Parts: sequence; C-alpha cells; structure tokens
Amino acid sequence: MKERRRILNGQVLAQILAVLLLVGVLLAVLITEVVRAANAVSHERVRRASYTYTDSFYGYLLRDEAALRTNNNGPVHYLAADGDAVQSGTPIAEVYLDDTGTDKRERAAALSARIDACNAALAATEEAWQTDYLASYADVMQALSAGTPMEALSPADTLSKALMRRDGAETETAEALIAERDALQAEWLALVQHVDAPQTVPAATSGIFYRETDGLEALLGLEAANGLTPEGLDALLASSIKAQDVIGKLVSTGAFVLALPVTAVEAITYTQGNDYTVHFERNGVSATLQLMQITASADGERALLLLRGEEMPEGLSPERRQCVRVERRTVEGLCIPAAALLDGKSVYIDNGGVAKQLAVTPLLVQDGCVILKDVAPLQPGMRVIISTRRVYDGKVLN
Repeated sequence: MKERRRILNGQVLAQILAVLLLVGVLLAVLITEVVRAANAVSHERVRRASYTYTDSFYGYLLRDEAALRTNNNGPVHYLAADGDAVQSGTPIAEVYLDDTGTDKRERAAALSARIDACNAALAATEEAWQTDYLASYADVMQALSAGTPMEALSPADTLSKALMRRDGAETETAEALIAERDALQAEWLALVQHVDAPQTVPAATSGIFYRETDGLEALLGLEAANGLTPEGLDALLASSIKAQDVIGKLVSTGAFVLALPVTAVEAITYTQGNDYTVHFERNGVSATLQLMQITASADGERALLLLRGEEMPEGLSPERRQCVRVERRTVEGLCIPAAALLDGKSVYIDNGGVAKQLAVTPLLVQDGCVILKDVAPLQPGMRVIISTRRVYDGKVLN
C-alpha cells in the first residue's frame, strides 16, 4: 500500500513539473513576442494631399431681368419653349382676350402643361429617363427632409416628366398619350374659338426666356446689389408682387450677383476680393465668383456676402433661391497618419534604416490624417514611422 502511494505521489509531482515547464515555455514565448513587438516599427509613405473647407448656404440671384407684359387677359399660346435663348424682337407668345370672366387663362395654362408633358413623353422613346428620375427623386426627398416643400416643386415636375418618358416608350401608352394630347388640344382651341385675334408679345431684349415669374424682376437687378444689406434683402424679398399682366420674363446671360445671407461668425471666414468656387446644387453647375462685398446687419449678428460672376453659368436653373456649396478654403501640403505625429510638432522618418526626428508644422487634422506644411527636409515618398514606442533619434531600425 505504501509503495503504491509513493508511486502515485511521484506521478503527481511529475505532472506538476510538466505543467510548470509548459507555463515557463509559454511565458518565455510571450516575453519574446512583447519585446519583439516593442522593438518593431511600422511605416507609411509621405504623400501630397489637399482638403477643402466648404459651406452650404441658401442664396438669391440678382440679375437683369425683363418681365413680358400683355394687355389681354385670356389664354396664352407660347411660341418659345421654357429656357429658350431668344433675340430681341422674337415673338414669344400669343395672348387672347377673355371677355367671359371665367379664368380661361388658368384653364389654358393647365391644358398647355399637360400637352407639353405628353409631347415630351412621345418624343423621348429612346431617351434614358433613369438619370433624371433618380436625381429629381433625390432632390424631392432632400427638400422635404429639410422642411422646404417649395424647393421640391421643380424637381417634382422633372420627376413626373421622367416617369412619363418611361411610359411613353410603351406602344399602348404612346397611343393613349396621343389620344389624350389630341383631346387636350381640342379643348384648348375651344377656349379661343369665338374670340378676336391674339396679341403677339415680342422679346423686349435678348436673353433666356422663362414662363415662371416671382414678382421680383424689377427689384433684384444688378443695381440692387450696390450697398445691399441683410435688412435690405429681406425688404426686397418681401416686396414680391405677381402682376396679372406678366406672362414670363427674359433673363440676361451676362453678369449676375449671388447674395448669400450668413451669420456674422461665418462672414469673418471670407475675404472680400477673393475668388470662390460655388457649386449650385440643384443642377450640378459650378462657377468661380468674386466676393465683391460683405455687409453687416445693424445688430451685428448677420451679414450678406455678394459674389459676382461675369457670365451666367450654362444650365443654371431659373429659380431665384438657390442652394449652393461654397469652397471657402483649401489646405495643401504633405499628408501623414495622425499616429505618426509626436506631441503635435515632430515625426520620425526612416533615414536609411536609422530613425531621424524632424520638426513639422501641422496645418490640419482630418479623419485620422494630418496635413503638414510642405517644407524641407520632409519630402513625398519618405517613410514616416508610425509605431514610435522605444524609437529615438539615431536608433537603428530592424
């Protein structure tokens, strides 16, 4: 019995020693890996990069515009399409007299809009509709999410026309559209069947013709920009009056001013006389404009930025109120990972297998990267050391 107990004790002791030996081996491996990791370094190449600060605003277009007026109060038959470039004297519309007082103009306008939509759908059998559909749908959703439903009206119209172009490609739908258009045209003609000859309205000047007006054509011309203040812009916008005798407008393609209401804090980040790239979000149109004037409100809390362009950008939407994104400032320099920056003022580089510390000047920290002032001796292509643990100036790197 004693012999058996002695053998069992020996086996237990052997097992304990084996466990201790295994633990010792694992501990040695762990220590070795910790030391190796502590001495290891990782690198990243220095490269050139830039970052642009942008601001989003709602602004207003100031430009020379001429309202088209008529003496007649009845249906309008437009001879020029919305957005057409016309020369002075070009016939724009024929306007009939409504002596019945039954709002024939409004009914004729609704019929014309539907006729135009039918024609657009029928003429676009091969025209892709998906791009307009997706872009206009996104604009509608953005306007509704921002709580500005009026901004959704124009893209909603584009969305409707895109869907009609899609449907117009189907034979059965096309036949239905033709029948609908013919019925609408017959109804339109019935409105003017027993009236006198229409009044022809010519273009008073050359420009881009638009049917929609906002009652500000005579108020927000280029001259209005002179000394314009935030309060002055508010007063002008509140003065909008749509006259019954106005059937459209002609917009100059020349110089224009973009008035941007901003806060006083935002205004101090801009410099009068500088050029700024402005992106008009609704159409994806961009232009370089000069900041000609900054005016403050009487209470000092608001300001107005007036940016001037010498030529109206092609494709710019006709709306007075524009959503824009302004490129305020661009920072350019050398880009490194933020983890490579030491105490905000230096980095280590791999100088032929030896760590070398260089003083740097950070310009911007953004999304885990640092843009540094582009000065010697740091150059693009150099390798900066990210793992700086136990790294010192002159250390030989593995």
